[in-house]
Order: sequence, then structure tokens, then C-alpha cells
Amino acid sequence: MRIISKQLIYSMLIFCLLLVSGGYILLVFSEIEFSLFINALHTPFLDQFFFWITLLGDGSFLLVLAFVFLFKKYYYAILSVLLLISSGLISYLFKKMIFVNSMRPLFYLSKSEIHIPEGIHFYYKNSFPSGHAMTVFAATTLIIWIYRKFLLSYMSLTIASLVCISRVYLLQHFFIDVYFGAILGVLESALFIWIIETKLNRLQNSKLNSSLYSFLITKTKIPLPSINPKSNEKLPYKYPPKN
Repeated sequence: MRIISKQLIYSMLIFCLLLVSGGYILLVFSEIEFSLFINALHTPFLDQFFFWITLLGDGSFLLVLAFVFLFKKYYYAILSVLLLISSGLISYLFKKMIFVNSMRPLFYLSKSEIHIPEGIHFYYKNSFPSGHAMTVFAATTLIIWIYRKFLLSYMSLTIASLVCISRVYLLQHFFIDVYFGAILGVLESALFIWIIETKLNRLQNSKLNSSLYSFLITKTKIPLPSINPKSNEKLPYKYPPKN
């Protein structure tokens, strides 16, 4: 298990700040009021911006991450796929079995009093929790844990928050749906990280600690640039100096 760095602590503090801010919104506004407030901010630019950024909460985003992580460590890619599966299962459990009567904003609001951006599909049921919020915050937690870069962490948290706002702006969810969806995403990602990191800690020579990058170097013998030039890790294949 890797040591918790200062960057991870700062990221956790920012997430806690987001939770406190979100809790304040839940206390001050009703579900309908906040949805109407965010939707009333509509502009052509925001319509397009939120229409595209909300796609980052789709499950396919974790598949893209899984492919990218193949070049870092195999088990990071496996972790992404596990998160994708677990997010789908958790979302199905809550939406289809526990909170079956949770309705979306469009069920309560008249189309004459709201702005619906072009291209948005109409959904009325299965509102709680937001699967997009769960997915994007699960992915964000994974990115923060793996790369541990200050700028990347803050950018990831910002984008994840914008995805959550997009779900409210596009009237796909109430704020409470994305609020608890984000919490579930962080918790499931942290749980999987703890389980797998702890397990692999006993398997130091596991092939899952290798990567597609290492495979390409050792098997194809194609000289590839270093992914992390500051790393002190030795590559599995060394080339003799050219005369």
C-alpha cells in the first residue's frame, strides 16, 4: 500500500469542501428551486458546453481510462473495468430496486417553464442516484491515486464537479442525486483501491504490476521514449550504446 502523500490529503480536503458546499445547497434550496435556478442560467454556449462535458460521466469513459492504464500497470486497467462493473451494479440496485419511485426533474416541471437544450433525451424515472456523478468521481479518485499530480488532481475534481452540475443544468437529475452519486463514486473507488493495493502488496512479482509499455519494449525490442523520465525505475530491457 502506497503512502498517503500531501497531494492526496489536499485532494481529500477539496472533496470535503465540495461536500460541505453541496450540503449547504441541499439545506438552503429545495430540489425544484435549485434545478430551476441552474437551468435559468442557460445560454447557447452553456447548452453546448454541458451537453458535451456530461458525456465524461458515461461508463465508456472508464473503458478509455482502462486502455490508457494498460501502458502504466495492468492492474490499474483491471481496476477501471471493476469500477465500471460495480458502478453499473450499484446504480441498478439503487434505481431499480431501492429508490424505484424517485422521479427526475422533468416529471415535476412543465416544459413551458424550463429550458431544454437541443438533443437532450427526456427521462422521467430512476433519478437517484446519478450514475454519471458516480462514474466520473470514481474515475477521478482513481486518477488522483495513480498519478498524484497536483494540477491533474485539481483539474480532475473540477471537471467531475462540472459533470455533476451538467446533470442538473440538463434537467436529468436533482442536485441530491449527483451529490450522493459523487459520494458513492469516491467510496467505491477507494474501496477497490484499498482491496487491490493491499492484495498486490503481497505479490510484488505479480505480472499485474507490469504494463503494455514494458511488454512492447521486451518483446518487440522497439526503442520507446520513457513514459516518466523522472522515474528511477529500471526498464526491463536495455540497449547497448551505439558506436
